[in-house]
Amino acid sequence: MFGALLAGVCAGLGLIVIFRHGGSLGGVGVLGLWLQERAGIQAGWVQLGFDIVLFAVAFFVLDLTLIALSLIGAIVVNGIIGVNHRRDRYIAR
Repeated sequence: MFGALLAGVCAGLGLIVIFRHGGSLGGVGVLGLWLQERAGIQAGWVQLGFDIVLFAVAFFVLDLTLIALSLIGAIVVNGIIGVNHRRDRYIAR
């Protein structure tokens, strides 16, 4: 449980740093940043929506304990991104 929380915090903070410098890890992150830029939907919430679909599929494949721990980590990561990654917090040059 502690590992899932700590990993979620570390991953969330790392992604914030990458996003604030205009980078991405690709895939859903790029889609999230694009939707945030074009439609005003925060990148963290796009990521969370993708994770919900992924977890729905995982229920048919993995043990419930693993799914629960992964869910805790995903909620922490996406919560950190959703709350902290906002366009209005950056200074335009």
